[in-house]
Amino acid sequence: TVALVCVLSPLLAVHGVDPGCSVDGKTFQIGEQYDIPGRCAFNVCKGDNEWTQGACGAVGVPQRWELIPVDTTKPFPQCCGHAVPPHGIVPDLLDKLQWSDSLEISYDSGVKADFGNELTPTQVKNQPEVNYTAEPGEWYLLAMVDPDAPSRTEPKFRSFKHWMVGNIQGSDVSSGDVLAEYVGSGPPLGTGLHRYVFLLFKQPGKLTFEESRVSKTSADNRPSFSIQDFAEKYKLGSPVAFNLYQAQYDDYVPVVHQQLGFKTD
Repeated sequence: TVALVCVLSPLLAVHGVDPGCSVDGKTFQIGEQYDIPGRCAFNVCKGDNEWTQGACGAVGVPQRWELIPVDTTKPFPQCCGHAVPPHGIVPDLLDKLQWSDSLEISYDSGVKADFGNELTPTQVKNQPEVNYTAEPGEWYLLAMVDPDAPSRTEPKFRSFKHWMVGNIQGSDVSSGDVLAEYVGSGPPLGTGLHRYVFLLFKQPGKLTFEESRVSKTSADNRPSFSIQDFAEKYKLGSPVAFNLYQAQYDDYVPVVHQQLGFKTD
């Protein structure tokens, strides 16, 4: 425990001026913060031999999120433990992500997305069924993107838009406006695992989207898509639910590339 002592100068006291607080040979003015060495806590000098103390609050960890432990080498509050979304989707896709529900993503091949499990392009070639809990009378937007285009080590086309549906009434995805028809995973040979992330946003109301509609046989407006910028443009806020899987090349990928008009070997 560090003893905190306020040193009052007789001269300053005569003139009614509070000299602040001192500890470990350092002087702090009123309102200045002192980070306690070796602890993730702080004190703020109130003056007249008084300090306001603070510490980290309790950390909740949503399903499949990762807990970053306390780091006493950093100042408060950066030192506090905190939860982060899995597989680096913050900051690769979004600047931040608040506590979110999960999306149920089910394919007719019998597999499901499960917060980063590995599936194959063959298994996810057809549009999945998406289930989530919706608020009555609300409108939603669903997006599926690959932040690892063409590879995670060199994502110069981040992100590739695989699917986008806006103006979804409640949880009925089929009721929405299809902005980009579904295209399955097509990670190029030798590029390793790609992340395929599903994000659900609650819209502020029914929207008119300026973007051109993209068919399942077109790659127009799919590469270099920023879901962060798109969400800001339409004031969508933070996603209310998400899920993801990972996939790497298999024998079905050339079919996807041919479908989109890419050159295939």
